[in-house]
Amino acid sequence: MKSYEQDELWDRIHNFEFDDGDEDLSFVDRLARENDWSQYFAKQVIIEYKRFIYLGFVAGHPVTPSDQVDQAWHLHLTYTHSYWNKLCGETLEAPFHHNPTRGGTDESEKFNDWYQKTLDSYGRIFGVKPPEDIWPSPTLRFGRDLNFKRVNVEDVWIVKKPAFIPRGYKASNFLLIVAWVVLLPLGVFLKLPSEDSMSGGVASPIVGTILLLMFLAVIIYYSAKSYRKKTCPNCKGQFSMKRTGKVRNLTDKKKVEREYKCSYCFHFLWFTESLSNDNGGCGGCGGCGGCGGCGGCGG
Repeated sequence: MKSYEQDELWDRIHNFEFDDGDEDLSFVDRLARENDWSQYFAKQVIIEYKRFIYLGFVAGHPVTPSDQVDQAWHLHLTYTHSYWNKLCGETLEAPFHHNPTRGGTDESEKFNDWYQKTLDSYGRIFGVKPPEDIWPSPTLRFGRDLNFKRVNVEDVWIVKKPAFIPRGYKASNFLLIVAWVVLLPLGVFLKLPSEDSMSGGVASPIVGTILLLMFLAVIIYYSAKSYRKKTCPNCKGQFSMKRTGKVRNLTDKKKVEREYKCSYCFHFLWFTESLSNDNGGCGGCGGCGGCGGCGGCGG
């Protein structure tokens, strides 16, 4: 079996040029600028983008890119002449379409499977493991990497989230708890004015007690909230598997299946729940929010 280096298709892809040579802003410059990458990293991503294209034609199955490779693909698609005429028309001699997910549980599972197969084929065809800084694990690819947002740095400051904040926690919630931890000991030693102004005040256990009770209330609230959450099997976290509103199997008057979506990794999952423990209060319609299964609870 010949290696990829002996394949004429790979040779054409490997030698493909994105630019005409007279640009002030090259393809790699734009890719680095739009993603806040170094020139070196952007060049490495372009190499992996070319390898991804090759896999799309020789792997024998549908392929899915990492987010980093997908950014190079997205950018290249905007260079319509270079992409459709030079790459697909002359280099590949075939179209290479980009098909984003349609959403939903089936699509999530499909792309997760394709991505794992892409990683496996990468090692089989190129003889090395894909670099993890460009090809992360499926859990990260469809977990952390789905949270990228396009923002204008003229309007916002980008501050890196501290590593000690647990995954899935909103920064505001976590900082609220930290604030109580800091204020609690301060409250114990806080002095209130006394009748004798010369004494400077007296320590007030009341203030410390109030802060302690408020701190415990916050802990109980978030513990109870966490207890009610569903465990996401994809990101292995008990974060925010929230109802999407979709229900099925309504023939059983005691149980119903509801679809949940993880707010951290966007994984979809169906859970079987007892209607007797439902908070909707409608005894079978899935709540007053309108689940699409019965047309409403009628009040």
